[in-house]
Parts: sequence; C-alpha cells; structure tokens
Amino acid sequence: MIKKNIMIIQLFISSGLVHANMIRDMGLMMGAQMGGSIANQLLTEQFDQLFTNLTESQKNISSTINVFQVDMKNAQTLSLKNTIYLLQKAQGNVLNSLSEQQSGLAEMDRYIQAAVRQQVPAVQYLQEPVEYDQIFSLGSMYTPQGLVWKNLFPIGNWEYDEILDSFWQMSHMPLMTVNQQGALTADQAINNMIFTEWISRSSSYEIECEITLYQVTYPFFVGVVFNKARWISGDMQRFQKYRVVGLYGSVQNKVQSCFAEFFSSKQLAKNSTSTLNFPLSQILQGKGVLSDFNVEIIQEMPVVFGLKIRTSANQIQIKFWPKTVKEPTQFIKVNSVNPDLFLYHGIGFMAPGCIAQFKLIKPEEVLFSEVAQNQFKNEVQSFVKNTIDQQYAAIVDSLAVDKSGVAQ
Repeated sequence: MIKKNIMIIQLFISSGLVHANMIRDMGLMMGAQMGGSIANQLLTEQFDQLFTNLTESQKNISSTINVFQVDMKNAQTLSLKNTIYLLQKAQGNVLNSLSEQQSGLAEMDRYIQAAVRQQVPAVQYLQEPVEYDQIFSLGSMYTPQGLVWKNLFPIGNWEYDEILDSFWQMSHMPLMTVNQQGALTADQAINNMIFTEWISRSSSYEIECEITLYQVTYPFFVGVVFNKARWISGDMQRFQKYRVVGLYGSVQNKVQSCFAEFFSSKQLAKNSTSTLNFPLSQILQGKGVLSDFNVEIIQEMPVVFGLKIRTSANQIQIKFWPKTVKEPTQFIKVNSVNPDLFLYHGIGFMAPGCIAQFKLIKPEEVLFSEVAQNQFKNEVQSFVKNTIDQQYAAIVDSLAVDKSGVAQ
C-alpha cells in the first residue's frame, strides 16, 4: 500500500502536472491515512492478544471450578459416610445399653420376688405406706413446745387445753360402726386416739392420769394407752402394738375396768401360725376385766376417775377408781404375755363413744414445762385477740356499706 502511494507521487512530480501546494496537501492526507492504518493494526494486534489471554483465563477458571466441585463432592461424601457411621455406632450403643438395662431390671425383679416370698403376709403391711407416712408427718397437734402429740386420724375433736394443761375429746364418736360389708365392727375405734412417742431408760416407771367423763353412749371405752410401739413406715401393726387400761361400758350398761396388751398366738403356743390379738378387740370380747363398777357411778356427769399404772417388762400394776371414793391401797397385778412391749414407751389417750378430758400427772418427762405452757398461753391469747379484731373489723365494714353495696 505504501509503495503504491509513493509511485503515484513520483508520477505526479515527473509529469509536472501537480502544483506544489497540492503536493503538500496530498502528502498530509496520505500521512494521516498511513498513521490511522498503523494504529488500527496495533489495536487489532492488542485485541487479539487480550482475547487470547481472556480465553486462557476462562479455561483456567473453568478447570479450577471443576476441580473444586470434584473436591467438594468428595468431601461431602466422606463427611456423610463418617456421620452415618457415627450415628450407627451411637444407635448400637443405645441398643446395647437398653438390652443391659432390661437384663438388670429382670434380675432385680427376680431378687425382689425372691425376697418378698420370705416375708410375712402382705396383710400385715400398709397398702399405701407413703400415704400413711404423710398422715403421720401431718398429724401433729397444736401443743406447747416439747414432746409432739400425734392425732393421725382426725376422728372427733381432740384439743389441748392450755388453762387446765389437759387433753380433750370434745366430739362424741361411736365405738361401733358399720363396715363396707354391713357388719357392726369396732375396727375404726382405734383411730379415735392421740399419742406421743417417748423413750425411758428406767426398768419400771409410774403413769398417773385423771380422766373426766362428760358424756357417754353405750357401748363406750375410755382409757390410757402406754408402751405403744414407735411409728415405722409401712408397718400398720405398730399402730396396734400397745398396752391399755380403761373403762369399758357395754350395751348392757355394765361398766368394767379392763387391761389388755397386744400379742400373737405364736408367742404363746410357739407354733408356725400366728393370730394377732389387738387390745381393744380383746376388751370388746370380755377379756382382761380388772373389776366391775357400779353403773350408777356414771349416771351423773361429769365424773372423775383416777388411774395409776406401774409398768415394767413382765408385770403391770394398776389402780383405777372413781374420785368419789377413797383410793385403793393395793395395786391389781397383771403378768405380761408380751414383755417385748416394754421396749416402747409411747403414751396416749383413747375415747371412742364418749366425751372426756385427760390430765396427765406422771411421768414428768412427758409433761410440758411451765415456761412452754406460759408461752403457749400468750400465743393462744394473741391468736384469739387477732381473730376477734378481724371479726369485729369485718362487722364494722359490713355496717358501713348500704344494701346497694355503696359506702355511706
């Protein structure tokens, strides 16, 4: 192209047909054309090189992405395999633990069944020991600080009198009740009892009490419980293991002083079978009579009886008399058929079929101290005063409101 233009210039010069200015303008135009051509050629070469570089980079990027995707897929596959392995391993451990636990529970059940077969019949135990433990824990009476008195079954209305330092059964509850089978029984009479658990280290000690009868309905029994077994969770027999001295009035208006204590026939006969003899049941059967009382003694209420008991393991000495006559000079002696009861020293009162008051005089270890009684009196007086004030305030508030409920 360049060579062709030079030849044209030479042709015009040689022919002499071109003017000098025209030659100059033509030269400038041709120079510009030559510069543009050279620039276009350089740009084309640069674009070709840039395109080649971009194409190579694209290939590298695609190759890198492919490698990354392959590596990522391999990593995911490996991680998934490891996770599945760990889950399978954990599931296997759970199944093994469950199998071992079931085997252990089966072994424990076999052991318990073997142990239960060696125990005494289940009828001697509570069906719901937790329920009875709750009853025992919640059965504490409101008394001065000292020994805790228990009223497990709120039969009647047992209360402590802080003025006379005595216990009262102020609601009449019958001795005999009708059970679910429709039969007349005294099974619930034992529940009309309060007691305190006390320990003595003496080989013999004396119990003295005054019993005041205010009302009776035949049949009735009123007495003092002693040598009562301590509470042990699940063993209902311990509620029935005690000695008792009291006054029993039958339906025939026959009044007798009686003594009875818990024992089993096995203790007497040394045989393999065992019949349980509960104290109150023995008295209702006419056993354990100490002496007959003239029924006229209790015709006029109230009537006060004195009771003294000297208790030991093998012998119980008893005095039971109405305070209208002179105290007997001699004790009535009864030999115990169950000396083991002297291991326990719980003391209590029983009053099914009557309203009665009990004032314990001995042993002194069971009595409330004078300080505790005074503190209790102040506490009761404060409680009564606050109650009266609240009632009075409620009455005043009610009078300050008209019938429409709007304050005047």
